[in-house]
Amino acid sequence: MPLTVISSYAQVLKGKMLGDVTAEQRAALGKILRQSATLLEIMNAIFDTASIENRAGRMWRSAHCWRISRALIGGSAIRTNRCWSGTLFSTLPKMTTDTAKLKIILRSLINNALKFTAKGEVRVTAQHHPEHNRVVISIKDTGIGIDKRQSGLIFEKFWQADAAKIKDHGGMGLDLYIVKEFSKLLGGTVSVESELGQGSEFKVVLPA
Repeated sequence: MPLTVISSYAQVLKGKMLGDVTAEQRAALGKILRQSATLLEIMNAIFDTASIENRAGRMWRSAHCWRISRALIGGSAIRTNRCWSGTLFSTLPKMTTDTAKLKIILRSLINNALKFTAKGEVRVTAQHHPEHNRVVISIKDTGIGIDKRQSGLIFEKFWQADAAKIKDHGGMGLDLYIVKEFSKLLGGTVSVESELGQGSEFKVVLPA
């Protein structure tokens, strides 16, 4: 993919593998890398959305036996003003599910939580409910929260909150739509509980 080539060469230049670069050049290369990453996210979201719509509920899914805790390994990010924490439950059962789509669900919800949490924490937990053979995954943050009047709209395609609140965060309003559709495809549901200024908690319920 040309975008990957651009990002790779920018990383090589920024890493001084082809010679020294000035501070101004490093700043410019940093912008190229950030904008390339943003463009790649947009492209992936569009591809996922197109796949959902073109297959009209008949989207292909694969089945793998997979332990949920693997989705949380290697994703932690601790910064000076916020903390991402994943609780890895060794007692969780292996799930038979489409691992690629489940990873997209988790990645989207975690990234979304980090995006809107300037300080505090994002906490990811998972619990097994054997009586219903379900796994409940929670992504809870201390971010800006969602107006209760809008909480029923956030999973709609291209929906975005008040522009004044999200102007520094970007996005196309597709991530949560994809999360909803992929959760349905895997036989589960996604919901949110939130209050404006009090953070949000997203819960994904999937068959184990």
